[in-house]
Amino acid sequence: MRLANAATFLGVAETVLEEFSAVDSFNDGNTFDGFISQQSDHRYGALVVWCVNGQETEPQAIYCTPKLHYPFDKSIDGRRYKWPKFQTVAIYEKLDGSNILNYSYADANGKRYSTFKTRLTPVLKASKFGDFRALWEEVLQRYPELRRPAQVLSGEYAFSYELYGYRNPHLILYENALDAKFLFAVRQSTAAVCVPEKFREHPLVMPRKTFADNKEDLVKLYESLREEAEAKNKKTDDGTIQGTEGCVFYVFTDEGIWLQYKMKPDSVETIHWASDTLPEETIAATAWNALESCEGDLTTEYVAKLLREEFTEHQVKTSWTRIEKVVAHVVERAKFRGQVLGAYRQVGVEFTPETKGQVMRALAQHFTRDQMKTVYSALRELGIAK
Repeated sequence: MRLANAATFLGVAETVLEEFSAVDSFNDGNTFDGFISQQSDHRYGALVVWCVNGQETEPQAIYCTPKLHYPFDKSIDGRRYKWPKFQTVAIYEKLDGSNILNYSYADANGKRYSTFKTRLTPVLKASKFGDFRALWEEVLQRYPELRRPAQVLSGEYAFSYELYGYRNPHLILYENALDAKFLFAVRQSTAAVCVPEKFREHPLVMPRKTFADNKEDLVKLYESLREEAEAKNKKTDDGTIQGTEGCVFYVFTDEGIWLQYKMKPDSVETIHWASDTLPEETIAATAWNALESCEGDLTTEYVAKLLREEFTEHQVKTSWTRIEKVVAHVVERAKFRGQVLGAYRQVGVEFTPETKGQVMRALAQHFTRDQMKTVYSALRELGIAK
């Protein structure tokens, strides 16, 4: 019965909800129970919390980072843009990392707690493929005011961040090891997105790239920014891209709401658009993102489930062998990174420019000659080699 009530509460089908029971390590090990939504719209990753520390509460809907879509349909005739009627448009860079949402929930006595989550998990924690909690804790150490901001603790807003850098590798290869930006807020009473400009005093707020009004040719601006972004991008030998993932267009409509649309340059967009068979880059990007929410082993079935949010069942089925291959590679790569970290800890010497040779010679006792270049790459991804 709780499942049916949660589905009604969010206005979604029961089939897109998964039940959870989580431990909140940000709040002395609180336990809380509820449902998480995989509906591919403003309810993506949304929670319905109904129990905290063993005591039932009034159902609490928590709206999170919405699913972003393109402002066009793609067909054999090209792009068909579908901009709504709007008053103004604010444009910000799109970062390629892990989305971290800061939200709050209340216990049965009304006491509120501020915590953090990735898109498809109820709370941020370590997994066998990466300690996203530890990475975020580094950001919180630098910016302790992010732990319990009053606007989040009150339940008025949730704050959406991007955790990015080469220690949290995705498609875009950044020069900085680990960083974070405040993307936007989500008003909890309406699930409405609030543009970053409203929170300009936030220490990590994203700077606005540019803006437009209804006198602009928005399609022309969109395409010119795509070309500008593409000119910055360069593919690396390992399939990543040095440059930018693109932009997010915040469109303020005549109805008085902000709608978000993504813009990606050709080098990124072609990886995310596919025909009958999905390219390996598309699958790999999804597989690496899946590590954020994977509770146990990363499986082909789990990655296929996430791919179905963007692609058809036919595309997924025809790509099944390729998905299996890519998942195996990602799992092996994540496992190797863990082996490197374990071996480095045994060395007992901090990696610095002065000790680089000593550390690498010590690590060479644990790995083959052919593996050593990959060992150094893993050290960079782990933030050990700067």
